[in-house]
Amino acid sequence: MRGRGHSEPVTPPLPPLALLSSPLLGPAVWGPVSQVLAGLGWDVHLVPGPATAPNSGDEMLTHLIAHLPAAPDLAVAAHSNAGLYLPALTRVRQIVSSVYVDAALPAADGPIPLAPPRLASFVADLAAPDGLLPPWSRWWDEADVAPLFPDPATRAEVERQQHRLPLDYFTSTIDTPTGWTDQPAAYLSFGEAPRPNAAGRPTGAALSGP
Repeated sequence: MRGRGHSEPVTPPLPPLALLSSPLLGPAVWGPVSQVLAGLGWDVHLVPGPATAPNSGDEMLTHLIAHLPAAPDLAVAAHSNAGLYLPALTRVRQIVSSVYVDAALPAADGPIPLAPPRLASFVADLAAPDGLLPPWSRWWDEADVAPLFPDPATRAEVERQQHRLPLDYFTSTIDTPTGWTDQPAAYLSFGEAPRPNAAGRPTGAALSGP
């Protein structure tokens, strides 16, 4: 009598993974991470930054939508200010999982400002007479910025991709759809994690990053 064979469990393929960077920086901040993830089998897509500084949240959202990989299902990781766009992206794409990497988190729904009050006050003081902010790495003392980079070459590439955002960008808003908090998501914090809400999800905005 022939014994029944035992089939090995089938592991579903990983979805393409899109990495979103803050509009203040660029995809260079994801460089080492993307290499590690690719080595683990992920199909990694570094979403490019806009060619010029965005003037509003809607402008940045349009750019992100246009540059997401053309796949039916996506995993997305967003760093810093890019976290505010992730819920809005779920309205136009099938995002099966999200990771907020030391990222700003929007409210549950409705229009939200791209800068909470503390950050809005901070950047208002930095703006030049023409309304433009300095590049992000010049927001802070050199003693605080230098340790963030592993070597001069990495710093040079990150700084090459920085934009001088207009103050108007931070006073604009973006609409957040209802229901995004019900979707699979995780939060990776490099410092103090946001406080969880009643559903166990972090709330508030991360102010320690760009």
